[in-house]
Amino acid sequence: AIAREIPGARVEGVAAGLHALVRLPRAVPTGRLLHRARARGVGAYPLGAWFADPMAESGAIVLGYGSLSPAAIAKGVRRLGEVVSELSGGVAPLEKPRRVI
Repeated sequence: AIAREIPGARVEGVAAGLHALVRLPRAVPTGRLLHRARARGVGAYPLGAWFADPMAESGAIVLGYGSLSPAAIAKGVRRLGEVVSELSGGVAPLEKPRRVI
């Protein structure tokens, strides 16, 4: 669901338990992302909460999935993808510059 809804995001830690670490593909303000996601019924947590400086922007969030059905996960990730797109202006991640002659 993450690959489909948030292209370029990397998921880590799924095999470790009931949470996944999602590294976002774009610079998105984590606080705004989490606020908008919660307004849409999606619970996510800032990775920065585990940093010495909790306000640090990490470009990553933590998602819990232990008690959710596959359909609920897909729905939540779709909503999260919408928020990421809104906050990044709907612009795809930057590609490597092409040489112009």
